[in-house]
Amino acid sequence: MTQERKSSLDLKKLLGATLLPLGLSLLLVNVEANLAATGSALSLSGSETAFLPSLALSLFRVVQAYFFDHPRFLHGLGQILLSCWPIILILSGIVFLQNAIKPQLQTRIAAVENSSLGDQS
Repeated sequence: MTQERKSSLDLKKLLGATLLPLGLSLLLVNVEANLAATGSALSLSGSETAFLPSLALSLFRVVQAYFFDHPRFLHGLGQILLSCWPIILILSGIVFLQNAIKPQLQTRIAAVENSSLGDQS
């Protein structure tokens, strides 16, 4: 039974150590590309006053789609969530690593507590 548990923990460590950096790298690549596109759109070329009205119109269209064209709104929301899929990799990597490292942390914490109790007496 302990051998099965150890192999399960090793698999969880491997999955967590693989998914977490993969998700982070994919997320950072997406963020970098989006920042580059946003930076070029927000460059100070005299059109900085045109940014706020375009933002207001975009928000108005989102609200309009939510109330009057709900399927289109849900499709757009699905596209946004689909573009955030690296976050799912990051969260699953954290969960796998947390479950795999938790027993080791508990034994180390118990060892530190026992040694500190031994030092006090």
